[in-house]
Amino acid sequence: GLMFGLIAAGVLLSVLLARSLRRPLSRMRNAARTIQQGDFFVRLPVDTTDEIGDLAQSINDMTLGLAEKEKIKDSFGRAVDPRVRDFLLQGSEAMGGSETEATILFSDIRGFTSFSESHTAQEVVEWINTYFERMAECVRAHGGVVNKYVGDAILAIFNAPVPLENHQRAALDCALQMLNELSRLNAELAARGNAPIRIGIGLHTGPVVAGLIGSNDRREYTVIGDTVNTASRMESAGEVGTVN
Repeated sequence: GLMFGLIAAGVLLSVLLARSLRRPLSRMRNAARTIQQGDFFVRLPVDTTDEIGDLAQSINDMTLGLAEKEKIKDSFGRAVDPRVRDFLLQGSEAMGGSETEATILFSDIRGFTSFSESHTAQEVVEWINTYFERMAECVRAHGGVVNKYVGDAILAIFNAPVPLENHQRAALDCALQMLNELSRLNAELAARGNAPIRIGIGLHTGPVVAGLIGSNDRREYTVIGDTVNTASRMESAGEVGTVN
């Protein structure tokens, strides 16, 4: 009788222990699935001080770290093109510098200085951000990368760092779409009583040196070389509203 009593007590304790573990383990399994789907804001209750509670707290700490990294990644993706961001985060050897063929697109607003002098800072920022958004969408649609905004100018790269087949044609189609999009934007500006935007675009294909360039405390992924300089000069020398 004593033996059977001990066995029954052992079975009962096992059942109670299993029930006490089933719920927190189920919560952890569901949390792991949620995290796997990219939701880093799930939180587990920490209602015990044993190993289960420690594990739940560790999962909470992990999700906080993942959420912070995702926020940094998203902010980084707004500072540079997301494809450049991913390229840099991969730690590619090409970050140190490599020579490749690329098509460079330069675009510049004509008469921007006089416009900015006759409008408030808020109006200028709103106006130029609208313009940049429309033009950047054209670049993205044709596989290019907006490398930087230099004042009111745009530098876009086709075929670096992401390889792009027939990048010369893609850049030309992008430039033509930019002019078409600009016509639509100018129609909207005219309806609000604003002056039209006038731009020039320069394209050039050739070898460029691409990589992280700058000082030890601040670098950026960009391209340099005669191809870049030639595209810039072609944009400056060309007529307004044309592709050169």
